[in-house]
Amino acid sequence: MTKLMKLFYALLIGVMSVSFAACGDDDDDQPANPAEGTVTNYGLVKDTGVQTISLFLSASNGESALNIPGFATIRESGHYNVYTRVIDSISLYSEGDCEFAEWKPGTPLPSVFSEEGSYYNNMNLLVRTKIKNSSEYVYAYIEKTRSLAEATGEMKESLMGLVLKYQSPIDPATFKGFNNNLK
Repeated sequence: MTKLMKLFYALLIGVMSVSFAACGDDDDDQPANPAEGTVTNYGLVKDTGVQTISLFLSASNGESALNIPGFATIRESGHYNVYTRVIDSISLYSEGDCEFAEWKPGTPLPSVFSEEGSYYNNMNLLVRTKIKNSSEYVYAYIEKTRSLAEATGEMKESLMGLVLKYQSPIDPATFKGFNNNLK
């Protein structure tokens, strides 16, 4: 019986050591292949080229989420003017840790970023999110092309969304805008 117990313990130790090796620290925070590119908490950052999207406040009107590879989902929020009874301004926000700043291509990197980007004066936005396991950021550029509006029966129209152009990733130090970066 003692030989049988020793054999059982040896087998048990062997099985347990194989299990610990198989279930040990997988280091899931690292990309499977760092050569694949930049990785954020939202996945692999992929070159989008210049894209255009009609982004609506409500999904019942059309697309309501901007999904840039490697960035959190970006959505719109509207400011309802109680005096005119219309939505008169639209902001962008992310469902994660993306940050926005008003930025004109060819100018220095903004010193202040916020959780929301507003389109009060037809401004263009620089969006950033942290690279996984790093203190550095990856950037995307979003430019308002025009507003999407619907007649409300009042003197004004209510904003329903925005037509946006975007590109990711960009290097703010070298990016000069869409007209100057076309391939």
